[in-house]
Amino acid sequence: MTRLGSWKLVDTLPGEHLVEDTIRQLFDGDGTIYLVTGFFTGNAYRSLRDDIVGFLERSPDNELVILANPSADQFSKTVINDLRKIEQGDRLKLLKYPHGFLHAKLYVRDGPEPMAILGSANLTRGAFEYNLELGMVVEGDGPGDPTISRFVEWIEKVMSYSRPIDRRDLFFLKRVAMTVTNWVNKGRLLPAKHIATRLSPILLVLLGALVLSWIV
Repeated sequence: MTRLGSWKLVDTLPGEHLVEDTIRQLFDGDGTIYLVTGFFTGNAYRSLRDDIVGFLERSPDNELVILANPSADQFSKTVINDLRKIEQGDRLKLLKYPHGFLHAKLYVRDGPEPMAILGSANLTRGAFEYNLELGMVVEGDGPGDPTISRFVEWIEKVMSYSRPIDRRDLFFLKRVAMTVTNWVNKGRLLPAKHIATRLSPILLVLLGALVLSWIV
């Protein structure tokens, strides 16, 4: 068991942006940043875009790894399309976890001043502005801090099972298919009498995804 070093709680309260502000702090330092999230929406990306660009431009050694679900109801193709415009060499990795639903939320900077953020918040406008979220920030004690290293080791293990997000993953029908698969898998965990009640949300999600595909 690894003991946590310096840490603090992060929550969201009405009128505050503590989650967003804390995640933006990751980009103030140098090293490798890992963003592991189930949801990564266009609105949240736009809030972080300047920080991401500044981070990549500040040092040729800085790297960014994003691991997310590229499905229609939780991921914006705007994120990928824009990141590819600012991508610099191999310093940006965009990955998907293909073996089930990625539900983890973990944001790490591994470098001279390592830190990690974990909790309930996805990278969404809802998490940044509306939802009641709770998480914690762990501040490492210099390069190679054992606590942050454990988080990085876990991420690298997940990355070994992951695949690059490619252009086919941005096709609307493929993203919708992934959304349906996720919802069906959740439905299998319910008693049979509840399956019918799950169909309505699926249809609503598909309709919403169709609308969003024309907006985002």
